[in-house]
Amino acid sequence: MPNPREFLMTTPTPAKENILVVDDTPANLRLLVTMLKQQGYEVRPTLNGKIALSAARAIPPDLVLLDIMMPEMDGYEVCRRLKADDRTKDIPVIFLSALDDARDKVKAFDAGGVDYITKPFQKAEVLARIANQLHLRSLQKQLARQNLHLENFGDRLKQLHRLNTTSYSNLNELFADYLATGCEIFHFPFAAIVRIQGDRCYIEATSTSLGASSHQSPIKASGASGAGEGLLILDPAEIPSALPLSETYCQLPLLEKSTVAIERASAREDLSNRLFYQQFQLESYIGTPIWVEQQIYGILNFYAPEIREEAFESRDSEILELMAQSLGKFIASRQTELQRQQAEEEVQFLLTLSQAISNASDFEKALEIALRQICEKTGWIYGEVWLETADRSALECSPSWYRRQHNIKPALAEAIDLFREYSAALVLLPGEELPGGVWATGKPQWHTLSPDIEDPLLRLENARQSGLNAAFSVPILAAENFGGERTRVLAVLSFFTLETQEQDLRLSHLVSAVADQLGNNLHQKQIEAEQRGMFAAMTDLTTIYDRSGVCLKVASTKTANLLGSASELLGKTLPEVMPQKTADRLLEAIRTTLDTGETQHIEYNLDLDRQPIWLDASVSPLDEESAIVVARDISDRKATELALQTSEAKNRAILSAIPDLMFRMNGEGIYLDFVQSEEFASSIPANIEPVGKHITEVLSPEMAERHLRVAREVLATKDPQSYEQEVWIESRGGTRCDRRLQYEEIRVVPSGENEVLFMVRDNSDRKRAELALRLAKQQSERLLLNILPRSIAERLKQTTGAIAEQYDSVSILFADIVGFTPLSAQMSPIELVELLNQIFSEFDKLADKHGLEKIKTIGDAYMVVGGLPERKPDHLEAIAAMALDMQVAMPQFKTAKLEQLRGENALQIRIGISTGSVVAGVIGMKKFIYDLWGDTVNVASRMEMQGEPDKIQMTADARAKLGDRYHFEKRGTISVKGKGDMTTYWLLGKIGDGSQLEKLGDMGS
Repeated sequence: MPNPREFLMTTPTPAKENILVVDDTPANLRLLVTMLKQQGYEVRPTLNGKIALSAARAIPPDLVLLDIMMPEMDGYEVCRRLKADDRTKDIPVIFLSALDDARDKVKAFDAGGVDYITKPFQKAEVLARIANQLHLRSLQKQLARQNLHLENFGDRLKQLHRLNTTSYSNLNELFADYLATGCEIFHFPFAAIVRIQGDRCYIEATSTSLGASSHQSPIKASGASGAGEGLLILDPAEIPSALPLSETYCQLPLLEKSTVAIERASAREDLSNRLFYQQFQLESYIGTPIWVEQQIYGILNFYAPEIREEAFESRDSEILELMAQSLGKFIASRQTELQRQQAEEEVQFLLTLSQAISNASDFEKALEIALRQICEKTGWIYGEVWLETADRSALECSPSWYRRQHNIKPALAEAIDLFREYSAALVLLPGEELPGGVWATGKPQWHTLSPDIEDPLLRLENARQSGLNAAFSVPILAAENFGGERTRVLAVLSFFTLETQEQDLRLSHLVSAVADQLGNNLHQKQIEAEQRGMFAAMTDLTTIYDRSGVCLKVASTKTANLLGSASELLGKTLPEVMPQKTADRLLEAIRTTLDTGETQHIEYNLDLDRQPIWLDASVSPLDEESAIVVARDISDRKATELALQTSEAKNRAILSAIPDLMFRMNGEGIYLDFVQSEEFASSIPANIEPVGKHITEVLSPEMAERHLRVAREVLATKDPQSYEQEVWIESRGGTRCDRRLQYEEIRVVPSGENEVLFMVRDNSDRKRAELALRLAKQQSERLLLNILPRSIAERLKQTTGAIAEQYDSVSILFADIVGFTPLSAQMSPIELVELLNQIFSEFDKLADKHGLEKIKTIGDAYMVVGGLPERKPDHLEAIAAMALDMQVAMPQFKTAKLEQLRGENALQIRIGISTGSVVAGVIGMKKFIYDLWGDTVNVASRMEMQGEPDKIQMTADARAKLGDRYHFEKRGTISVKGKGDMTTYWLLGKIGDGSQLEKLGDMGS
């Protein structure tokens, strides 16, 4: 069978031209008619001008042979009337006349003739002139057709340009405009956009030239039999939302991956046998793939019930493919935006659900919340939970479940409730049914509930009978062990939906993330339950306080609360329930443990019914803003200690007064007595007996000289003296010699006319404690200076109120990494933080280099200011220099993941600069941050957000203050939110830096 498209596209044999012959002489008329018919022309003879005009208007000829000399209306008048009529003005006229005067010929040409043949004429001459004029006429017609085609093509391009430059509020509006415009361009009554997925196609939008419509409106068009007859109706109720691809015309463009045009579908067996043709009888068709991200998204289709008489041209395919390209770009942009919105919604959903799960009173309540919110988010109609039995040998159905309550038919709700009752009575072994399979493998599973799924319990058959067609099960795994893996399945979530659909990976990942959170929550609830059991058995007083000393919670323990009941303590501050001095000590311990993260211990006493009660409190951080206080009654121990203290007080006083070393020495430096405790390590070697020896024989020259000098001063003044010294003590063990530094406190008093008493005490522990305290203070100072500027930190240590100050002239820089949000979606958190740390660390170095103050980072944005808190006259120049250095630094930032995602394409940055006045300071009571406020901050942020990649945008004020020391390019006027129209400039470089910009000068200043 021949291809109908090839048949219609072959060039038919052209018919012979039609010639109208006008002559009032019958003999001449017969001669011309005979001669022309012999050449194959179609000839119409007429005897006068009136008949000739009527004949020409009725059926315009290709050529007129016109005699001049005729009665009533001569040839000149006939020609003038033909040229005056739009229907006949383009027909060429050849005059035939016996007149051979030049004036007659001129008159003939003035009337509109194209040639003049003088009688008697030669046959060959006449035929040659006729053939020449007919050829010219044919060329004119061909040129006119080409001009018409070009005009139509230009109109189509204008329509495409309008489509490309039109803003649409949604994708449906875009589809409707494209389809309606395509119907107008191709003169087809029906159009559709079809999305391809697997072996099925889904109708996303339809249109008809009889009136724009969506898929919800009927489409009508006249059939081939004529107006009013054979009316074709495409009712949406007859067109399913999903069609088998093999039964539609869309399969052809999909297989060929290019445009397909068909003038007569009935002439092709591969189309006429398809259900789509048999149902709707659409003959003419042109369709092309819509490419999105190098994949075929769907097909753009145009149909007509009539057989197309003319073959499709290449321009038709070009126009259709341009439309499909534009649609592909819009769809790709829309998909990217939808993915971003979906990601944001899913993150917000997870955050909200995580908070709700964490706030749940118990795990059963957390399960109910999770089931309800997951089903409402996904549209799934039913959800259930399977938990391990006590012996972990099987799964049993949890009381927690969910079924949609609204917008559900009563019969369907009853069927699902019966399915639930059947499920609640089951116990599943490993591998049985969907929950058992997930429990055994620890992996999520998605199933379409087709009859071929094996189910020994027949529960899935009941699900199908209840109208449920797809199921998804996901495990809840135990919290991570030390190896970082989750291996034990604690429970299984199962969800069912009415729609028969393939697995949605995005929803699967979302539900798996919720399951992970539930696993953590279950683990946490188990720990809390264990803790509650421990608390119930404890005899200690357990309370939770915040940083300001407000009681947040009182744990139920075995003992009675000495401070009052839980209701009496909750919400009260420490001074409201205990003496102020004791409350201050406990509050100081709470704040210390929150600041240092280390547990503090404090003992305090309370008077209860005039009896002193002693408590030993352990204060530990619970989180950043609250601490747990566990107090134990130690009254009995304190009574015992008090008795011991009374009996040992004198001994301790005596022992504390005994020095570690005592020796007497006369004014000449001779040792008179020498007494040393066993624990004290002296600088005098153990094998030397110092009594009777001179001090220089025992000690080092420096130490001996110092002892002699102090002894002589005490003998001269009779006043005691004290001083400290550092001594290196050596101790030997086998072949090893250890040295340590010992701090000694020495008191010298006169003990006779020419003798003094030296009392030496080892003060090393106190000295080391002082040094450690000094080191800790220095470390805290450095940490504070990493958070706040030095001057602000000093002021903050002196006051607890808000710190704020007005600065009349500062410069602010905002920088933001271009395309970082989509890039971050492709990187793990660790990779993301490593990249940001690399970039912002380099920016911090640049800020220090230029004497600027970093304010903060917000995500991938960086903020720095010049001119505060220390005044800096050249703050704007420093900001400009840092901006240029940041541009230079960007290409050096690379990681393995970044090169994998971007190749050789370096990161780009947008920078905005503004100068003016701000208010700067520190507000609040905790988590201090030094921040800025004011219009200058907002303008700098707008300069960055409305800038362009790898460019530095600044305000006109900033450009004016920098003067002629830099290269600029005037951007022009832009609309700035909250400011209106503003003139801005691009900062290109500094004059004299040796760059190519040096040769360009100031472009647009």
